[in-house]
Amino acid sequence: MVGCTRRPRKRVKVRFAEPPWNRRSDEWQVRNQQVSVDHPARAVVEAMKPLDLTPLYNSYSGTGSPPIRPDLMLAVVLIEIREGRPSPSQWFRDTQENIVLQWAGFGIRPSRSVWYDFADRVAPLLEPWNAALLQLAQQQNVTQAERMSLDGTAVAANASRHRLVNKATVEKRLTELDVACQADAGTFGLMLERVANWTGVKPKAALVDAGYVTACNLAICDQAGIVLYGPWQENDFPQKKKKQDAKPHPIGKEHFAWLPEENMYRCPEGHPMPWIGHQKRRQSDGQINVVHSYRCSPRQTITKKQCESQANHRKNNDLKAGLSLNAWPNTAFGGNAHEWA
Repeated sequence: MVGCTRRPRKRVKVRFAEPPWNRRSDEWQVRNQQVSVDHPARAVVEAMKPLDLTPLYNSYSGTGSPPIRPDLMLAVVLIEIREGRPSPSQWFRDTQENIVLQWAGFGIRPSRSVWYDFADRVAPLLEPWNAALLQLAQQQNVTQAERMSLDGTAVAANASRHRLVNKATVEKRLTELDVACQADAGTFGLMLERVANWTGVKPKAALVDAGYVTACNLAICDQAGIVLYGPWQENDFPQKKKKQDAKPHPIGKEHFAWLPEENMYRCPEGHPMPWIGHQKRRQSDGQINVVHSYRCSPRQTITKKQCESQANHRKNNDLKAGLSLNAWPNTAFGGNAHEWA
């Protein structure tokens, strides 16, 4: 019996369709005059020049009708994203009537399905391109990559009076939203690693929103030598929340004195607060906090719950009262348990 092997097929050179216009076309010349010299779209097109688009070109198989040049489509997409229009359906509509996009794309008008296919095709390439631009910016002394900013992704609302749902559906979606928000905050350690991989250096400071100010993220930053800036227990409507909540404010950490040689706190009234125990608390994103408790009086304990000012005993927050906790595991920014005081 004679076996045979199939020879690997030689890669077919892909022939891309020429755009409707070129730089000598009257239509493009007119739009080139209409787009101002300082328009942001010109900066986007210029910033694309150092990008290696070979992986994007190689993602086409060369079968079927000639595809539209991907470099022109990428220019349109980057301009749209910069203007806050991330949807392929928006790209489709705007290329029909937007003069700037017609200028950048030399008159291309892909169909809606082609735009959606291009979004899937370009998604895995965005990270290496972003890393290449950051490294170029460092080489040209545009940035030292010492500060980073991390925030949630903006998602357009899809509300309509014609899409009313019942209470059970609303509560279910609120639960799903809460889980998603917790998972988003749990990616902080991985994002730090990604930034370090992109730039080749570790950031010295990170600016985040309230969702990322957690005990574990503080430990990650402390062990990595990163200063974390973010609002503590705030949201988009802090004043409204304060008006609705009639409870007294908890006592801040600055009112408690930490005595490291005695491993205890002293409360605002001057009473000693010795350590009485600890417990582990798992968050919804998988992080584990070890909360240490300190007693101020026989009837009160310092715990995570917000406190109310009472006669001779007070409570405090876990982060403000001092605790030890486990950092994010299995990352370059993680490590052993770290103690906050």
